[in-house]
Amino acid sequence: MGKMSNGKIERIAVSAVEAEANKPSVYLIPNIPTGDKGISFDGQIDVFVDDSGRTESFVGSVPVQVKGKGVKKFTEGKISYSLNLSHFKNFYKRDGTLLLVVEINEEGKTKIFYKQLLPMELRRIIQEFSWFRKQKTRSVELRPLEETTLYAVCRKFLYEKDFQPKILVENEPLFFNSSFTKYCATSLTFDPSHAETSNIFDHDFTIYGVIDDDMRVPLDQGRIESMSATIEGTFEIDGKKYLFNTRIINKKHENTIVIEEVFEFKINLETKKFTVQFLKFRSLAIQLKVIPFVLSFLSGHTLYFMGKSMSVNNTRTTKNLLKSVKNIYSTFKDLQKVFNLLGIDENKIISETETDPDLYPKFLFLIRALLYNDTKGLKVNPLGDWIINFEIGDQVIVLLYQHKEKKLINLFSEEMQKVKVEIVLNEKDRCPHCIYVMLKKDSLAKGANINHQVIRDSFNQIDPFLNDLSFTHTNLFCLECINAYDISKNSDLLDTAEYIYSKYKWEGSSQSPTFDDAVVTINLCQIRKRKFGSLEPEDIEQLIRLKNYFPYGEYIELHFCVNVLLESKIEAAIAYNKMTPEQQEDFKTLPIIHLYNELLIN
Repeated sequence: MGKMSNGKIERIAVSAVEAEANKPSVYLIPNIPTGDKGISFDGQIDVFVDDSGRTESFVGSVPVQVKGKGVKKFTEGKISYSLNLSHFKNFYKRDGTLLLVVEINEEGKTKIFYKQLLPMELRRIIQEFSWFRKQKTRSVELRPLEETTLYAVCRKFLYEKDFQPKILVENEPLFFNSSFTKYCATSLTFDPSHAETSNIFDHDFTIYGVIDDDMRVPLDQGRIESMSATIEGTFEIDGKKYLFNTRIINKKHENTIVIEEVFEFKINLETKKFTVQFLKFRSLAIQLKVIPFVLSFLSGHTLYFMGKSMSVNNTRTTKNLLKSVKNIYSTFKDLQKVFNLLGIDENKIISETETDPDLYPKFLFLIRALLYNDTKGLKVNPLGDWIINFEIGDQVIVLLYQHKEKKLINLFSEEMQKVKVEIVLNEKDRCPHCIYVMLKKDSLAKGANINHQVIRDSFNQIDPFLNDLSFTHTNLFCLECINAYDISKNSDLLDTAEYIYSKYKWEGSSQSPTFDDAVVTINLCQIRKRKFGSLEPEDIEQLIRLKNYFPYGEYIELHFCVNVLLESKIEAAIAYNKMTPEQQEDFKTLPIIHLYNELLIN
């Protein structure tokens, strides 16, 4: 058969499109002349809602450009077609067009491919031409019309075009994210009800910002790379059922199943091969829950999940992985004993950090030190016992190194509850105290093994306000508890400080309080302020008495604290500015400054 002329190719292509438009139950009227075409357009297809021919049944007109292409064999799947920049600019001026490419084989049979080009995509294409000035043409992807109908293609074109007026497409940067009540995404080609168009990763989507539920602003266009869903998944293996929090991530060529955020199956959809790996540590309880399931799977048992099954081959790699996981499981069983010794909840989330990305070596050290009294590698203080903040991820474990025995113990163990320390200022000024008075805010805020009941019980065994020296250190400890609360928001810290202050014996009266009375009153008020958000009338009355009783010039720091608690922003600021630079610097370490900063913001 001889080569067809361009005119014949054009006529056959237009006839093929007209034949689609003239099918029964298709409400289209094609107006595509041959041999007398407009610039960048071959005509239009008028769209109706029925076959009545009445004016009110008219929906709109779709500008079309039809291209014919001689082929020896029809293309399977999608095709690409190149056009010059001038065509895309003209399409944009007409608010879009429907590009139809018709493949014609040597027998004269045809196959139609389509591409709805709307203003959002056209503007992106034109912008990209300006970025790559040497580029003369741009290819677009067309889908086979056999997966849908020409009528559906035209109706979707007209519907979507209404949401993409050029005034919005060109002025999208004028809108801010805060303008939108929600977002939505639509596709001209995705249709999950048909197998040919059900692969969501194979279609373009337009993202819209929605204002007041009715106005859409086109924001971007692209393809979905992945989809994620979180479910409670039931896995069955070796006759046992496991219920896990499961995250399923679907991609075009790959599916991933993440169990409890600690273990991952990754399945290649093309090769049907899968890989497994442990992810980050979350909590000991989760690890001990997941690992037996993993061991059963790696041992060769068939896994069933969501109607599908999978199993591993007995390879050298699998055997090595099984051996490694067994070692990990043994380590975590030992870690469970350590957690019991330390009183740490197995459900506590411990997160890796940039400075501590691998928790496993830290776990091994704790096991060696606390179960086998092996502190090799620990930098010790040669002068005696001292408290250690053992950092592990975003948590701290507070331990005591006993220099004489050369071992680490839990600072909150039973043997430590009755340990006393002596605070010595000089020969005359000394007092007994509990060991926990030495704890600072970082230990209190981040300590995974902090036991507040033990701390309170230890304060029961002494008089924390025995003399001025003990008062000072007890008060400083309570302030550290309040500071730690501002970091961690753990209300146990406020309860502990409040419990200790409850042991204070008031020395003055409501009309003539001592300075120590004032300190305790102020600190109890800032505890209540944090716990309840406001003060009771009797608290406010006490604070006003303090202002009236203690002279302003002599007790400027006290007046600053009282004004902060009374939420007198101006008076608090004046008092703060009257302090010396040294006083201001000291206040930066005290919890009252946190309330002051909040007062200035509000």
